[in-house]
Amino acid sequence: MVDRAWAGVQVVTEKVWDYATEYDLPRAFAINWMDRELATYDRAMESITRVFGRNVFPAVADRRGEKFRGVVD
Repeated sequence: MVDRAWAGVQVVTEKVWDYATEYDLPRAFAINWMDRELATYDRAMESITRVFGRNVFPAVADRRGEKFRGVVD
């Protein structure tokens, strides 16, 4: 499931989450569009956590300073 960092969780993402829950499928989020002017990693994670609960957690993100730099591989 992919969400745009600047827009928060989208309705389609919620529907896909419901289908995955119904069929007992694993889920993962990819937060993209981090290069947009209003995009912040913290706001994107807060939106995902607010909608899907506290069981959602980030893998590993490189957020040194105020700029998002990418995911540590």
